[in-house]
Amino acid sequence: MKKHEAKHIITVLMNAQRSGIEAGESKLKELQKAGPRWAVKDETKNKIVGTLLDVCGCTSLHLAGHSKIVRVFKLLGKPDRYGDLSLNGFSISRNTYRGGYGLMVYLSNRQELSVREASVEAFCNYCKDHGLECSWSSRID
Repeated sequence: MKKHEAKHIITVLMNAQRSGIEAGESKLKELQKAGPRWAVKDETKNKIVGTLLDVCGCTSLHLAGHSKIVRVFKLLGKPDRYGDLSLNGFSISRNTYRGGYGLMVYLSNRQELSVREASVEAFCNYCKDHGLECSWSSRID
């Protein structure tokens, strides 16, 4: 892989991150406009103590071991103390559960599952539209 191709892939990742952040913010505004969907109840006092816009959850980004993104990280990434490779605020780590690699990227600090899902879906779609392999998964926390 040539350096100019690697730099192009990094640019795509940065633009995908922007796309993901914007999608998450848009979903959050939609949830806030609709209002809370869940009540949080203290069972010991039998009292509602708060509300949630959506269930809490986690999302993950997945990369095949042979993907272009992984090759860029192997070429230019700097290993951290855990053996993960980091580059321009992104990092990848060996994903032993699913195989391949996990991609860590900041998209949202919100816990609402639908906000996180909108963010990673937009990120992956942007990558796919620019010829990069990426997949994602989610789970209720």
